[in-house]
Amino acid sequence: MPSPVRHFRLRNSQLFPPKLLCNTIGTAYTRLNMLSPNVTKPNSEQCETMLGEIFRDFFDDDSLVLRPDMTARDVDGWDSLAHVRLLLNIERKFQIKFSAPEVGGLQSVGELVSLIARKTNAG
Repeated sequence: MPSPVRHFRLRNSQLFPPKLLCNTIGTAYTRLNMLSPNVTKPNSEQCETMLGEIFRDFFDDDSLVLRPDMTARDVDGWDSLAHVRLLLNIERKFQIKFSAPEVGGLQSVGELVSLIARKTNAG
């Protein structure tokens, strides 16, 4: 005897069979992706501008100006935990993912800019 089909109850108490629920969620997800703001990739200059805004907002320092040779030692509050949180913000803003070797090899802001440019095809 086949197992009974489970139904899922949503907020409005309607019952949905799993297949219908998955199709509905899949359609909504596809529509959201079609509205995604990443239709055009940022160019190299836009990458640097966006990164500067991320840094100034993250470190709450409107006077912060990024330089290619800048490192964590040059920015107050840029410790290991801040580094991880900063990279997560960058991934979210640029809609990219960094691998552990990529992150581990970064030595300066200039290298970070280059990595973002490669990941966004702006380089």
